Amino acid sequence: MRDDIFATEWGKIRIKGKLGQTHADVLEALFFTAEKKRTYKGGKITFIVDPAQVRRVARQEQGAGMDNLCFDLIHTAVEIKEPERLACAGSLISFIDKSGKAGTRPNPKGAKKPFRNLWEITLGEVVKRLWEVDILMRHDPRPITVMRHGISQAVARLVISHKGQPNGGWYLDTLIAQVCGKLDKISLKHRRKELYQDAKNLSSVGIIVKKGRVKKRAVYTGKKDKIDKGEQYIQDEEQYIQEKISKEQHIQEVFSKI
Repeated sequence: MRDDIFATEWGKIRIKGKLGQTHADVLEALFFTAEKKRTYKGGKITFIVDPAQVRRVARQEQGAGMDNLCFDLIHTAVEIKEPERLACAGSLISFIDKSGKAGTRPNPKGAKKPFRNLWEITLGEVVKRLWEVDILMRHDPRPITVMRHGISQAVARLVISHKGQPNGGWYLDTLIAQVCGKLDKISLKHRRKELYQDAKNLSSVGIIVKKGRVKKRAVYTGKKDKIDKGEQYIQDEEQYIQEKISKEQHIQEVFSKI
């Protein structure tokens, strides 16, 4: 069980419990596949979902695995510390009604049971707060779930959640630090390499990794960008980083002689 505080230029949160990229896959799948939204007196908000659809979208082949992830989403505590306008603490999901009151769906022929129950998901207070200010992104998570590395999924979700981007895009190392915290040189090199290996998958969601920068298209058209592949792409990027370091060292030497 983790108990960590994450601080970025956009805010600060505390997470106590189990929460990772596979949990994000399931949470996004719940939003993406939601069939009906219900709002009750007192502010409670629920979604009706088909668990079979959620499993397919989140790429959870075993029902037991998704059940465990949903359990973690209920029991993990999240506190938004900053910005102050969003400050709150609670869970991401507060309750899942699996009794079948929300309805049923026929199972494929050969299944153990002829019908499966639909789920009614009650949103936790933290998710409700993010929903109210339209921060939660209701996008198709499937292109993210197929990415090879967790760092790629984390960076993709961070970039997609921002409507704009800095001039020239983000520095690659800055984004890595935002999602991983401070890393030693070897770990940082590995995370860069993993992002380069996922360059094609990142491009499929409109995110371009090139020459130490991360950019996203102003409007995602679905067209594929021309990118280098495999080891050659990795070598080109590492050469660029090495040249950048050499230039910085040269500048330092020049200034030291003045």
